[in-house]
Amino acid sequence: MSIRREQQIGTIEYLFLTNANRIVIFSSRVLSSLISLSMEAFYAALIIHAFFGVNIEINNLPLLVLALVLSMIFSMGMGAVYGAFVLKIKSPGALSNILQFILLGFSSILIPPSSFPDPINIFVYVNPFSYASDLVKYASTLYQTMLPVNYELCLLAFSAITSLVLGLKTLDIVERNNRKKGTLGVY
Repeated sequence: MSIRREQQIGTIEYLFLTNANRIVIFSSRVLSSLISLSMEAFYAALIIHAFFGVNIEINNLPLLVLALVLSMIFSMGMGAVYGAFVLKIKSPGALSNILQFILLGFSSILIPPSSFPDPINIFVYVNPFSYASDLVKYASTLYQTMLPVNYELCLLAFSAITSLVLGLKTLDIVERNNRKKGTLGVY
């Protein structure tokens, strides 16, 4: 969405003229979101404790932090791939809705994988967002994971690295093609 916003306000050409890495430029929202999320979680824990007398406990803080960092790296890589697609097609509205439904619907975020029928639960096991949410749930509450924790960590780390490399390469290719055609800022 950062790429799309920069296109709409007419500053994307200037951003692409800098020698900074594209992921660094467009991931600034991630850092502000992380700070905001941390503050909101802290306030929510205080409110829950104040009103309900319940202490929020995290069972494995290092694993939680690692899972969240890997999830953010994976999301940034996927965001870069999506951003490249936005630069290419110039109209991301319908695709955003479809992808959001597929990625959230076929993950263990909302529904446990055991609730899906057999042929469909394959999509849950292929979706890296499933492992991201599964590891966060496990680190927070010791909720049963879909696979052994070490396997899920390896899968999430592999997905994070792969998506980041793929995102950078895809964004670079689309950017070069748009520069040649003079359509970088066109939306």
